[in-house]
Amino acid sequence: MSHVVRVTVTEGPYCGFVGEEPEHESLAAWGLVIGNEEVGATVMLTREADRLGMDCNEASWTIGWAIECFEKGVFTTRETDGIELTWGNVEGVRELLNRIAKRYGSVSIDGPTQGKDIMEKWAWMPENYYRLMGWDPKTGKPLPQTLKELGLAELIRDL
Repeated sequence: MSHVVRVTVTEGPYCGFVGEEPEHESLAAWGLVIGNEEVGATVMLTREADRLGMDCNEASWTIGWAIECFEKGVFTTRETDGIELTWGNVEGVRELLNRIAKRYGSVSIDGPTQGKDIMEKWAWMPENYYRLMGWDPKTGKPLPQTLKELGLAELIRDL
């Protein structure tokens, strides 16, 4: 059974916005973690993160950290490409979510992978990870030998 209740925001700057009722984690993620006090904005940001394929908790913690860095002067609008990352700046957070999603899978424009297309290796990465962990690359499950080495031989029959 899933929890999906459609809600319509009835007041504030997002009045009329329709989305899923945020669960408690999303309320905290897009509320306290980013300094937002507008409940309607949590509905909008939850939908935005879902639409972009992002986990609300992970995205909000990362953005909350970036806001803290901005507030302390570690980041400036130079690093945020013009976004004023301040507590409660919901539209700034929305824009940052979309910029993060846009860069996923693109050729890096800066940093240690500048100019490199990591997507060429994307299919290889899980296979390599499974191999290093002692898992079957086809199924993603631990190999019998790995379970034995971990003292979990009784789980082999469940593979």
